[in-house]
Amino acid sequence: MVNDMKRRAIIHNIFSHILVIFIISILLISNCEDQIDKIDEPQKVSISGEVTINGKPLPAVIVTLYSNENQYQSLSDLFGNFQFSEVIEGKYQITAFRPGYHSDTITTQISESDPISNINIPVELEVPVTKPVSTGPVRVVNRDLQTDYDGDGNYKSFFIKGVGYSPTPIGSWGDLIYPDQVYNRDIPLLKYMNCNAIRTWGKVNSLLLDKVEQYKIKVLAGFWVSTTADFFNPSERLNIISEFETYVTSYKDYPAILAWSLGNEQNYVNGDNWAWYSLVEDLAVTAYKVEGDKYHPVATPNGDRYRVGFTDYLARDVDLPYLDIWGMNLYKSDHEGFNQTFFMYSAFSSKPLWISEYGIDAYDNRINQEYEIEQAKFARNRLIEMVNSQVCIGGTLMAYSDEWWKAGNPDAHDPGGYNTNAHPDGYSNEEWWGIFRVAKGSTIDVLTKRAVFDTLKFIFGKTN
Repeated sequence: MVNDMKRRAIIHNIFSHILVIFIISILLISNCEDQIDKIDEPQKVSISGEVTINGKPLPAVIVTLYSNENQYQSLSDLFGNFQFSEVIEGKYQITAFRPGYHSDTITTQISESDPISNINIPVELEVPVTKPVSTGPVRVVNRDLQTDYDGDGNYKSFFIKGVGYSPTPIGSWGDLIYPDQVYNRDIPLLKYMNCNAIRTWGKVNSLLLDKVEQYKIKVLAGFWVSTTADFFNPSERLNIISEFETYVTSYKDYPAILAWSLGNEQNYVNGDNWAWYSLVEDLAVTAYKVEGDKYHPVATPNGDRYRVGFTDYLARDVDLPYLDIWGMNLYKSDHEGFNQTFFMYSAFSSKPLWISEYGIDAYDNRINQEYEIEQAKFARNRLIEMVNSQVCIGGTLMAYSDEWWKAGNPDAHDPGGYNTNAHPDGYSNEEWWGIFRVAKGSTIDVLTKRAVFDTLKFIFGKTN
């Protein structure tokens, strides 16, 4: 009995030792595998640098670090600095891209033992420092927008007597390509109203451009920029630039084009930063490179005058030499008017100013019925201020027709919008801005003019 107990104890001890040895072996093997993995894993390093032009830092440059296996991108900041984190060791090439600039490709070896703490990338301008005056049918000279559509060399001032055009049919959503019947309905009405220009928010199409040209109406051609885009992201910037380049290439030779219009109130959403305004400049340079000496002006509809002239937003004239026109969506009360804004703007920019949106809606939220006479008076007062301004080249009234999709059910004409001190009733009803009411028709919507139509027709007809 005693011997059996001793034997069992000895066996238990042996197995315990074997188990301990086994566990230790497993741990040692695992540790060795980790060490081997670490040896096999590519080493990663961080590198930084600066983009310069004539020894001065250049912001908003897309720096690309690439090899056969890997690619990294970074956007240089306000001080020209860029940085890459966790770059895998190896031989790389480095390029710098910003429209209007050129740099040579740099080849470098990156390793953990010899990390690069500062790479200097010099770039050179490949477009003129000062944008030349266009020799095409539309040009900007100082604060004056001028046109010469017959090509005789005699340019005349062009005051924009326009409206924002987005005749979304009842039951539909947003900006569309409309059928020929819609243009046949609308363009003669615009001409009869003495309108000489329309503004679009989204892209134009050949059907629209051909139709308006028949009536000698010009177009500020919209290029919608997503309000969720990240302008600090190099790949998103490249995609936007490429899309705009294709757009300009497609429509630059249509005689109805008056100007290119970039984005809409981006400074109220994702563009309240220097990345947006530098992208505006990049797009303007892109248009110039596509069109050459006969380029059309480039504008951007800003939300009010916020950020115009701000140094740390790259929104001064010196930061935007290829932007020709500031647009401004401007909503002021009848008491405040536009004159104070015009005065303040003149101190911050020498570019001409286009009022890209203005007016009030036709629905009185206090009594739940229209007050179209108030809408007409309001448009008249703002338009007279524009005509008498020394900085303003005209405006595009918001908007051609009611849009039923903006406040809910696109098949119903709903109240809905937001509070604002700029309107007599203290509220903006988004579906009631139209010069024309809309009603469902058998094929296309039927339009009925409001009082503002005759107001615009009279003032447009008296204004050169």
